[in-house]
Order: sequence, then C-alpha cells, then structure tokens
Amino acid sequence: MHPDHYRLLGIQLQMNVPLTDILTDVSIREGSQQAVDLRNAPVDTKLELMAHLIDSGEKRLELTAFAPGEWISDAEKLVQGAVCKAPDTVTLRALYFNTEGLSELIKHPRVLQEGIFLTAATAKS
Repeated sequence: MHPDHYRLLGIQLQMNVPLTDILTDVSIREGSQQAVDLRNAPVDTKLELMAHLIDSGEKRLELTAFAPGEWISDAEKLVQGAVCKAPDTVTLRALYFNTEGLSELIKHPRVLQEGIFLTAATAKS
C-alpha cells in the first residue's frame, strides 16, 4: 500500500524502523503454502533453521501452532527446544486455535500467547 493510503486511513508509519523489528518470520511454522514443506520435518531440522534465521538477524519468529492435527504434533517439543536455544532478544510466538491449544501454550511463558481470529472486511453497499 502506498504511504498516502495509510495517511488517508489515519495511520502514521514509522519509516525508519528496521523490518526485523516489526516483521515476524513464519518459515518454521509454514508448510503446504511454501515450496519447502516443513510440516513433517524433524524438530532438529526446524531448530537448525531457527538458528540460521537468528544468525541472519531475525528477531521475531513464529514457531508452530498448538492445535489438533498430525502436522503440528511436534509443537511441544519444538517450543521447548526453541525456548532453550533462542536468545532473550528474539521474540518467539506460537498460535492456538482453541482452548485446548491455549492450555498448552500458557505452559511456555517465554512464548507470546497470541490466538487467531479470522475476519474479513467488505465495502458497505
């Protein structure tokens, strides 16, 4: 979106903020949407990728989701490994989709406790 569009919406942008301070990398969590599908990759592979992302300057990483399904059955082990290996300067995040997932997530206070609520806006007719 062009900066003038943001001004029209009443949003003031801070153009001097490094992207690593505001963007969250989701490489480790993502799967079928990417050319490299990490859904069934070993946790050690995901932790190795995390280390490379941190070494490259990433400061915000979304690791996984606490939700039912075989694709994310390694969430607990992955988060435990990431919490041990990531420096405190790195923000770790995991999603949850229901109360059971939230119950799992809150066991890890180092990980941001953010849920997901999908919305869509439409033009008023």
